[in-house]
Amino acid sequence: MANTRFFLDTRKKAKNGQSVLKIALAHQKKTAFISLDVKLTSNQWDPKKSQIIKHPDKNRLNLLIKEKM
Repeated sequence: MANTRFFLDTRKKAKNGQSVLKIALAHQKKTAFISLDVKLTSNQWDPKKSQIIKHPDKNRLNLLIKEKM
């Protein structure tokens, strides 16, 4: 069974401090990363709840995350 989790990839930040939100899919000791084309700052992402906070369009983006899950 595959495991999924969302994470904010802060390894590469844009000049405005935003990073890309990604899905990590793990299955049989292999992991694939899929970009969601959602850019956030680190204070707009709650990693414990896996949801977007403090963003003007957070409701629509959180629905997008739930659809992808």
